[in-house]
This record gives sequence, structure tokens and C-alpha cells, in this order.
Amino acid sequence: MEALKKALSDRFGLEGDIHLRRVEAGFLSENHFVSCGGAKYFLKGYQSGNESKIAEIHKVKHFFASKGIPVILPIPGKDGKTYFTIGEKLFALFPFVSGIHYDRGTIPKTAIEALGVLLADLHKAGARADFSIAAGFKDKGRETFLAVAREISGLIKKRPVLDDFDRRALAGLEEKIALSIRQIEPAEKLLTEPYILLQGDFHEQNVFFSDERTIKAVFDFEKAMIGPRSYELWRSADYMFLNGDFSEKRISNAIAYLTAYNRENPISPEELGAGLDVYYQRLIHSLWVEQEHYLKNNTRVDRFLDRTTIPFLAANKEAFKKRMIEAVYGGGQ
Repeated sequence: MEALKKALSDRFGLEGDIHLRRVEAGFLSENHFVSCGGAKYFLKGYQSGNESKIAEIHKVKHFFASKGIPVILPIPGKDGKTYFTIGEKLFALFPFVSGIHYDRGTIPKTAIEALGVLLADLHKAGARADFSIAAGFKDKGRETFLAVAREISGLIKKRPVLDDFDRRALAGLEEKIALSIRQIEPAEKLLTEPYILLQGDFHEQNVFFSDERTIKAVFDFEKAMIGPRSYELWRSADYMFLNGDFSEKRISNAIAYLTAYNRENPISPEELGAGLDVYYQRLIHSLWVEQEHYLKNNTRVDRFLDRTTIPFLAANKEAFKKRMIEAVYGGGQ
């Protein structure tokens, strides 16, 4: 804490008593609320210790801000740099922004539509980016996935007693392995759309609202990448509105979101359908939670273990895709 306070004082000229309060939200980052002399700030600790990656992230933020997207920009220090290091950790200071934050499952319809319009605007801007970044949409490949999945599965099976998480994780791994083996094409071959600059982690927890219709700010571009917009569109729709719950209300919200996006930044039915196929394949090959839990001993992300979305799409993807496309382009539900 003292090292952080000294860095804030030396680099940004904060004077007087500096107070830091750790942000409990966030699963891999070290973030703090900062107050000093009546002023408030947000101190972001990055997951990556790679300076070039953080510089790229900040470049992306400034690019989107220059295109009219309400991005919260980092504050430059006395040396002009927008990040600093303490030991092996990288930090950046941001102005404190307050606003309405909706909990998942409670987002009003007008806010849902505003989110669709915002992502559409982000994608329109991202399609005009005149630079690239290192992070890209890459499939690690079936063989790499299978090797890691089987390694983790073996670790679980060696445990003398399995708890509930172990049993659910093992069942999920076995299902993913079986589905991966049955896949014919890698994700990238399903897409014909051009790749653009993406926000990378678009969902309601990374957005502040002024009111139900107006978005005040979007933040957290740490997963920004070059990739297909249809993938990010489905990823965000699932995270915000479905998340394993395919009830009528949740599906209706997802339709409203996709429809608002399509009105603002038209996407063809074929592109939308391919995006769902690719998102589904990426879900199958995702081992984030399992790797954090079993290989890194990090249980903070355990609640994200998927045991609902993949089984649903495995059994119903084509029918679900047809329904969503008919609703978005035909105005139905």
C-alpha cells in the first residue's frame, strides 16, 4: 500500500493523505478506489505485466474515445506515460466515474437496447481502425485443447474424494472432449466476415448508465483484440442475457439486444448464424475456469463453471439459431 501511495504522489502529484480501498469485485486484478484531498480516482491493476500489451490497451481506449465512444481514459503521469510499475505489477490511474450499474438479470428493456446500440457503435468504429494489435482471435486448436482437458481430467480422477465442484468439472470436461472430437471445422473456417478491432469483454458490468436510455461510460478494454464482430455480439448476448438460462424472458432480452444492434449496424442472417456457431465452438474449447482451479489453485472463478449453455446448444443449437434469426429479422419472438 505504501509503495502505491508513494507512486501516486510522485507520478501524479497527489498531495495530502492518500487513502486506498481495495475493490472486491474482479477475479484476477488488483484494483483500488483512491481518495485524496476531496478528489476521487480509480486505480487499475492489470492482469498482464507486459508493458507493450498495456500500451496497446491504452492505444485502443484512445482510439475509441476519438470516435465518440464514451471511454474512461487513463490519466497521464508527469512523464506522460499512462501506466507505471511496482515490482512486477502494472497500474494505471483513472478518474472516478459513478453511474447506474445494473445487475445481471435486472436490466430494463430500454437499457438492453442502449447496450445493443453501443456495441454496434464500437464495431462501426473498430471497422475503421487504421492500426492492429497483437491480440487476435485465434483457435488454439483441437489437439492443444484435448491435451490440456485430459491433463485436468486426470488430475481430478486421481483425487481420493471428489467434491461437488470436482464432479461437475469432470462431467463438463468429458462432455467438451466428446463434442470437440465430433467437430469438423476449426472456428475460423466458419467465418467469412472481415476482422475488426473489438472491445473484447463487452457486458453490463463494464458499462455505467446515466439513466435507462443513456450510457455514460464503457471501460475495461483489457481483452481488446482483432476478431469477428459476430463472435463478440454472441459472447456479450450470452453473458448478459442468457448465461445458461434459456427461459422465455431471457431469450426475449437477447432478441431485443441483437435487434437493436442490427438496426444500428446491420449484420446479415448468415453472419449472425456463423457467429453463434463460432461462439459455441469457443465455449467447448474454453478451459479458463478449470485451469484456474486445478492448475493455478485459484477458486475465485469457480462460479463461472459452465454446465448449462454447452449442453443446451449441443442439443438445440440449430433450432435456437433459426428462432433467433427469425425474431431479429422478422420482428417476432
